[in-house]
Amino acid sequence: MKKGSKPKLSDFPDLVLADVAVTESLKRSEFVGWVGESNKLAEICDIGMSEALGGVEANADNADAKLQGRDDENGTED
Repeated sequence: MKKGSKPKLSDFPDLVLADVAVTESLKRSEFVGWVGESNKLAEICDIGMSEALGGVEANADNADAKLQGRDDENGTED
């Protein structure tokens, strides 16, 4: 670097490498964080779908029982 000239980033190669390393690290951590959040959301959706399907199956079983003359909800026959 010449005396009196404005410093350039290229005059400090160690800083450039450090900046690139930090930037890349942040990008990776943001991606990992995003994937982690995405996986949590998928897990929550999966649990919700499982519960919803379980409820649908239970309702279908109860409706079937009523059609067959049983009342599974009360454990009695009509």
